[in-house]
Amino acid sequence: MTNVAPTIRRLVLGAVLLALGALGWWFQATPERRAPARPTAQAPRVVKAPKPRAKTGLRIERPNATFIVEADPANGPRLVVRVLGSDGAPIEGAEVTSAPLGLFDHTDDRGLLLIGWPPGTYTIHVSAAGHGRVRRTVEAPGIVDVALHPEATISGEVVDQRGLFPGTDGSIHAILSAEDRGSANVSDDGRFTIDRLAPGAYELTADGVGWFGRLEAPVVVEAGQHVTGVQLVVRSVTLVSARLVQADGAPCADGEVELSRAGSDLRWSIWIHDGRGKAEVPPGTYAAAAVCQERTVVGPPQKIDGTEATIALTLR
Repeated sequence: MTNVAPTIRRLVLGAVLLALGALGWWFQATPERRAPARPTAQAPRVVKAPKPRAKTGLRIERPNATFIVEADPANGPRLVVRVLGSDGAPIEGAEVTSAPLGLFDHTDDRGLLLIGWPPGTYTIHVSAAGHGRVRRTVEAPGIVDVALHPEATISGEVVDQRGLFPGTDGSIHAILSAEDRGSANVSDDGRFTIDRLAPGAYELTADGVGWFGRLEAPVVVEAGQHVTGVQLVVRSVTLVSARLVQADGAPCADGEVELSRAGSDLRWSIWIHDGRGKAEVPPGTYAAAAVCQERTVVGPPQKIDGTEATIALTLR
């Protein structure tokens, strides 16, 4: 018995050590069994409140549609130009221009163009293919509807007193007012067509190298009308040299000599630099006036004929 007891104790001790080893292996191999998994901590989600939108939108209500147009945050409230045809349908791709402001843009498929101009009064020109151009004075911010009529055209030929085209590099102008006009180049055979005209009575002038002409009577066109067969006779021009001096004989540094013909609203300007200037002017009798450094002078009537002429004026 004495030999059996130590053996039993050794067996019991080995079993205990084996059990402890197995329990340690179990804890290392399956740590998730020791305790329930805990959720991974996440950073709190920050939700930014939306910024309030500026209440500068423009609401366009028309019989056929309603548009909500938001302002440009950088430029403030906008000028909204809506271009329509004579049938009330919007015109896509209409050109809206304002030369002094450098604007040249087109309307979208709703006929709308949004312009971020500062508040004020502006002049715009609107035109589109197949329609007459229109000039409008508008207020910004605001909404303006511009109706375009079907275009009118004027076509014909430019000839000299012999019935021949005087040369190349010519142009023709249809003038409705100082700012409402249409222009076209004259082809090599003297023919021209001026398009995109709005209804009205137009004065026709033509000019080129060495020649000028003006139709005596205005050409009246209605919306969509095409006037053909216009013949404009031009004449050779005279090269006029002008000399402008101060009372002490010193030349005018920068000035202008204006020639106006009696019974006509046409004017020709001769720009003066260092006392001299030149311009091509049609033959005729003209009143001459000059200005230099806010001083003016009116000269006697000047008869201009032939190939060259000279005008001399002295400021008092």
